[in-house]
Amino acid sequence: MTELGIRSLTLNSMSDELALPDQYFTTQDSQNVSRYKWYKYKNEPIIDDLKTLFTNSHVISFADWSDIYGASDLWDGLLRDIIKPLFKKQFEFIFYLGDPTKRLVQEVDEILDIISGFSLYGQVTLVLDAEEASKLWMILNGYDPRMPLSSPRLSSPEERHLSIFNTMNINHLLIYGTDQTLSFSKQGQFELMNRSHNNAGIAKDARDIFNAAYSLGLQLQLVISQSVALGLAACGSFIENGISPDRSALLSYTKRWMADLLACPITAS
Repeated sequence: MTELGIRSLTLNSMSDELALPDQYFTTQDSQNVSRYKWYKYKNEPIIDDLKTLFTNSHVISFADWSDIYGASDLWDGLLRDIIKPLFKKQFEFIFYLGDPTKRLVQEVDEILDIISGFSLYGQVTLVLDAEEASKLWMILNGYDPRMPLSSPRLSSPEERHLSIFNTMNINHLLIYGTDQTLSFSKQGQFELMNRSHNNAGIAKDARDIFNAAYSLGLQLQLVISQSVALGLAACGSFIENGISPDRSALLSYTKRWMADLLACPITAS
């Protein structure tokens, strides 16, 4: 499903083997723009199989939008021709924007509208890291994202994050970091602190680990804070050990994380 810009699908059940052979999907390259258009995939066998696949899916996670050439057209096509006709509204959609400065301003506006459209068919989570969120806010508010945000008249990071959330029709905005994650929703906002790591950078592999664990939490119908905590624990364990955590490693990391949190002094404001 990588050809459609889908990072992962969590299936409920599948009874039949789907006819989605490799030859249905053309090898894509930036030299042939037409290969990235949804109409290239829009034929009856693929449409039927994708409908079956999505009917049996619950959590759908998309790849970094800025890294997928033609992602806006592909995702709009999926929404219009696959998801909408299913009349199913129990999906969990996870979107990653990536670096918005890789695309034109009008393209950024377009994808935010497309992502918001998915909210008619399920819960939508948009995940950004702090740098991506800063750049997105600057683009949306007419600032040059190449310039630092140093003016004292500007809003705080939390206010800028909330502004992004209010700009879109989504259920959750996660400002993801390997040390902490901020969550914004209509029910309020919360912050989860992770353990400190020597390698605090948001590597692609670490983000994939977070996504896999967060998706699992949604599949298990955990509340958003529990799903985020599961994602952070898996990501932190991966950063510490360099491998995807098994159950034992995840439990060990979580116990140490809880001990760190309990040891932190509480400062009255």
